Amino acid sequence: MPTLLLDEQLTPNDVEETQYIASLMPLAEFKPLPGGVSKSEVVSAVVEEIRRFAGVEPPMAELDTVLATVLFTDIVSSTEKQSALGGHAWKELLERHHAIVREALHRWHGVEADTAGDGFYATFDGPARAIRCALDITQRVHELGIEVRAGVHTGECEIVDACVPRTPP
Repeated sequence: MPTLLLDEQLTPNDVEETQYIASLMPLAEFKPLPGGVSKSEVVSAVVEEIRRFAGVEPPMAELDTVLATVLFTDIVSSTEKQSALGGHAWKELLERHHAIVREALHRWHGVEADTAGDGFYATFDGPARAIRCALDITQRVHELGIEVRAGVHTGECEIVDACVPRTPP
């Protein structure tokens, strides 16, 4: 039976004894462990040796994650508003809306991550700025005659496409 013998090398006699025991076992493998290191380093070395001996691959690296706050906004009843205004007026309204949102993002140190139609997705380094930005946007768009919904989420987010955080599934 294949056997792995590990020795922490506390004393030279311990190592010699472990080597002798290994020599008596036909399928034994002896591995000295580093001496004079912390217990956590010894435990890590033991785990790595057992994985290697058993042929178990080390676990894959976890996905890159960050703690982030994300803000989502969109115009309430945008389809109806677009139909009522017509294409040209809707485009002008959307441009003014986007300018207000981008100005608020700049003021509150948000980073625009994506926009689709009338919706924005932005990231912040903390929830207070994202909440203040959302309040700023919802109050300022009233001058345009529209209402905006805003949602804020803070949590562990994955880095996707090298820069854009998203909430893990």
